[in-house]
Amino acid sequence: MNLLKFVTKSLFVALVLLSGVVVSAETAPQKANVVVLAKINAQNPKIISQDGGRLNLSFVVSNREGAQSGVRYGVRLEKMEGKKAVVVDEYVYDEVLSVGANTNFVKTVEYNAPANLEGKYNIYIVLKNYSGLSLGVAKFGEVSLSTPKEFVQIIPESCVVFSRNISSGKIGESIAVEKVNDLSLNCKVKNNSKEKIEIKPSFETFYNSIYGEKVDHFGGKEEKINLEPQEEKAISFLLPKANTPQNYVVKVSFEKGKISSNYVLVNYSLSGVSATIRNVSLDKNSYKAKETARLALFWSSSLKKEQATSVVSLNASILNDKQVECATLQNRQLAAVGFVEIPVSLNKDCENPKVAVELKDLDGNVLDKKALVFEGAEKMSKAAPIERKTLIVFGAFALLVVLASLVAFVRIKSKKDEAEKTSSNVGPTLMAILFFVGVSLIPSGFAKADTYASGDGLILNANVPSSVTQNSQSSTQDLEVVADVSCLPSSTCSYSDTFTTVEIRFPINQTSHEAMYTPIIDDALVQAYSSYSSSLVGSVPSALGAYTVKVYWDVYYQSGAHAARPFVGDISYSIVPPPSLNVYATLGGVNYEDSVTITAGQSIDIRWKVTNVSSSTVCTCSGQSCRSSTGEQFDFFNGGTFTPATTTTYTVSCQ
Repeated sequence: MNLLKFVTKSLFVALVLLSGVVVSAETAPQKANVVVLAKINAQNPKIISQDGGRLNLSFVVSNREGAQSGVRYGVRLEKMEGKKAVVVDEYVYDEVLSVGANTNFVKTVEYNAPANLEGKYNIYIVLKNYSGLSLGVAKFGEVSLSTPKEFVQIIPESCVVFSRNISSGKIGESIAVEKVNDLSLNCKVKNNSKEKIEIKPSFETFYNSIYGEKVDHFGGKEEKINLEPQEEKAISFLLPKANTPQNYVVKVSFEKGKISSNYVLVNYSLSGVSATIRNVSLDKNSYKAKETARLALFWSSSLKKEQATSVVSLNASILNDKQVECATLQNRQLAAVGFVEIPVSLNKDCENPKVAVELKDLDGNVLDKKALVFEGAEKMSKAAPIERKTLIVFGAFALLVVLASLVAFVRIKSKKDEAEKTSSNVGPTLMAILFFVGVSLIPSGFAKADTYASGDGLILNANVPSSVTQNSQSSTQDLEVVADVSCLPSSTCSYSDTFTTVEIRFPINQTSHEAMYTPIIDDALVQAYSSYSSSLVGSVPSALGAYTVKVYWDVYYQSGAHAARPFVGDISYSIVPPPSLNVYATLGGVNYEDSVTITAGQSIDIRWKVTNVSSSTVCTCSGQSCRSSTGEQFDFFNGGTFTPATTTTYTVSCQ
């Protein structure tokens, strides 16, 4: 065997192994009528604790590529009615995030469920932007709520919206309203208490969705309403309206002092020429002078597509963190309605760029505008970016192959009298070693959980956990996939009944995806403003390594099939070892591990350290006022020093 031949064979094995690594870092080819809008998502949702209707929750915001700004997050509570999921509450937090490329960080929130709920509910974390564009949804799990407070309840299925005596049908559907016409709501409300009660309606108006900017509204009547004990009454009242042509959502509830009922959302579009900025993104959040930034714009209009591109123009400016202009665009005609990517040459260094975007009509009227800051994430992932990590792994592995090949070749040549025996043993042994080393070097990276848009205004977000802790007791384990389908207002799908099916192909090993082909959302009817979420648990391998699921998306209209099982993309995840926990709970000079019970008046100091930790790891310390750690807070985390007034047990566990 000569040296060249032996090294060539060894490198061939290396390339075969590493081809899986390289492919896992690439975006799968997309259908021509489907584009990827964002690669940000919510991952690893966990219920840290629950006390009645108060829940402490954690999740990871993960972003593979591109910089996103104006990201909002909320907690959604759903109840299953047969096969249909009904949203009973969705609380949107005030914080607005800017998320850089190749980052992930942990968020912890407190959620208080409405006081009038009882039973079992599914709870989700939802990411959306300023226009209500769905960026991610992940399921925390199921929670049980009990002992509801008796107050007034709106019966959503009874609600109808009117304008000029034209009914909009069911609540949640959009209605077109002229500026001069009134907007009215008719609903049944019920007093569940045993006392007579006086209530009044409360209104909040948002731009496009409850995740959008709160806007001023005018008109509407907040007349007081009296209800007898246990009385159910049909009521009708005027709603306030905004005054600029756009899509709006009015959040309607009833209140008495600080106590509020459940709410309903009324969607309407104020007639007139409008254009809406659905999403603005950059390819990164730091540039050098003379670099070219990729400004991606996703927009829609109330006008027909061919008319909108001739009427609507774009103004944009990019400033750096010193408020110095890096680039500007004036009266730029847009090539298409929907997704447009514009290369912008920068004349200055641009760190944490601030992007101002305006859409104007022919008369110079501003139809929509956004000012966004693209800063780095709060916490950078300890893992290197995928592209860099892949190159490092490739280079290190290739060097290992060459060195191992040379060592083996020298040994073979030095033992001429045992040439046949040695070569037959070393070759297969070396190949086996290379295989296992190659598999161990495959990086887990970021989950490929993307937001897709079709040319007809449909939005799909499919979410797979970035990592799943290994079940060493079984050859398979569960993997939950969550999908969300929605329809943009003023798009093709908002004017006709649209059925959509999302299907997932699960892997049986690291190279094959033929095990299971299962619908996650089966023929869901999608209309304007509506959003449908569903989850599916599939059985996947438990061996450590990187895997992918494949996502397919069918869209049908009343006229027939729009797309026959189009492939949308791969979503990757990793099977990782479980975290290893060491607890240091010191009481009177004696160290305890994992769990310790102390009596009243004693003092204890609790710390812990975790190995095999990821950004999604959550360590929970149960006991009076004991703190919990998340993500990268793993190196001797201080749970606290305690002197409880009663006998207390402290236990630390990690997931």
